Amino acid sequence: EAIAKRKKGVVKARKDLKTAIKDADAPAPLPRWIAKCHAVAGRATKDFITADNRWDVHTIVLVVRAYLPDVFAVHLPDHFHAKEVLGGILRISGARTRRA
Repeated sequence: EAIAKRKKGVVKARKDLKTAIKDADAPAPLPRWIAKCHAVAGRATKDFITADNRWDVHTIVLVVRAYLPDVFAVHLPDHFHAKEVLGGILRISGARTRRA
């Protein structure tokens, strides 16, 4: 009976260790704002959109263009300013593409 009890303890410890290893390997949940950025990015771009990574111009323009009407435009005085912002980021994106 002592051996069976010891075996049961070892089996439980092994199961707990497997669970701990699995939890340690699991990716951390994404912050909500990063998940929103991933929603508008392509498959190849998503890997570069992280909270601790430097974003290039292409990524910034991608996110701003996607959320300009819903997020950024509400902070601009009128639609003319939104059009000006959009034109500016499109020029920046074009210049980045030509340079790259």
